[in-house]
Amino acid sequence: MPNKVLQSANKTQYGTSSALYAQGCGTNPTFKILSVLGLLIFAGCPGSPVATSMMSPEQLQSVPADQLRWAYFNNRSDKLTNEVRRRAESRCDSACSIYEFHDILADYGYISDVETAINRSRRKWFVDKNPELPLEVKEAILQGRITFGMDKIQVVASWGKPNDVNKTVTPYSTHEQWVYSDYSYILRCFEPYAYVYFENGILTSWQD
Repeated sequence: MPNKVLQSANKTQYGTSSALYAQGCGTNPTFKILSVLGLLIFAGCPGSPVATSMMSPEQLQSVPADQLRWAYFNNRSDKLTNEVRRRAESRCDSACSIYEFHDILADYGYISDVETAINRSRRKWFVDKNPELPLEVKEAILQGRITFGMDKIQVVASWGKPNDVNKTVTPYSTHEQWVYSDYSYILRCFEPYAYVYFENGILTSWQD
């Protein structure tokens, strides 16, 4: 009885589609048809993420930034990633630092997963811009790894910016602890997942 009352209330207050959902949208054929039709209509709307992701690379170059962000958030395809990277590079002149490039890419929906396309774009950009790097450092950065002897800029290229930096200065050296964290939706706070240690700007150890 309570379920029937809820379905009736849904139909009266919110319309037929909500009532269909209350009856079990996963098995209701009418709901499935409406969902497919809605998706097709939405895909055909100019400016929708689906329509944007179907554009050619040439067409994407004239898409407004907000539209590209929306599409990229929903579909991190190689085509959209390349356009995001192209725009970041066009805004970054020869004097642009890895920190600035990181922030520009972040405008398009950076998330902290080390295997995201946005991280790969930053790594490739840095390696391409610094051909003089030792082969082992290039390989580590492209693979999202860090190695002993890296400087701070190279670590940022590989892992991105830290969430926190703790610095200790002595008469003989400067020690830094970089803290990388992920947000925990269960605990509602940032939880550290890696610590990186530098002495006078050179990577000496890390914990992950």
